[in-house]
Amino acid sequence: MVNGDPIHFRGRAIIDAVFETLTEQHNLAAARNVLLTGCSAGGLATYLHADYVRTLLPATVAVYKAAAISGFFLMHDTVEGKAVYPSEMKTIFSLANSTSGLNAACVADKVPAGDEWQCNFAQESYKYTRTPFFALNSALDSWQTLCIYTRYCLSL
Repeated sequence: MVNGDPIHFRGRAIIDAVFETLTEQHNLAAARNVLLTGCSAGGLATYLHADYVRTLLPATVAVYKAAAISGFFLMHDTVEGKAVYPSEMKTIFSLANSTSGLNAACVADKVPAGDEWQCNFAQESYKYTRTPFFALNSALDSWQTLCIYTRYCLSL
């Protein structure tokens, strides 16, 4: 709730709408080869949703692969030894009720119950991904350096 108003997260609905639009208005129904890709947060989304996106593609698609660019953000402490990023990811998982929006096999395999939030990380989701993948990741991207290592997110 923000100022008494409920907050709605529509990530899965947005993915569905994008692929519906691509099919109806941009001839995705005739596609034979599809590459799903994204960079930074989009790279993370590529890891998290590659298998789901496959279910949205038409039967004409013979080759489907994913290529994430700088979407692999490690679950580690800041230079001050604080677990800020993992804590933030756990909070957003709960706030957005993300269970149904992540890799279902990853979520189902998390034991003990309560660790499902870890499926927000590429390294966790990727273990369960069936889509052929090409990962391209620098050791550190600018957002990761500023917002995860040091915890001081600056505008770039």
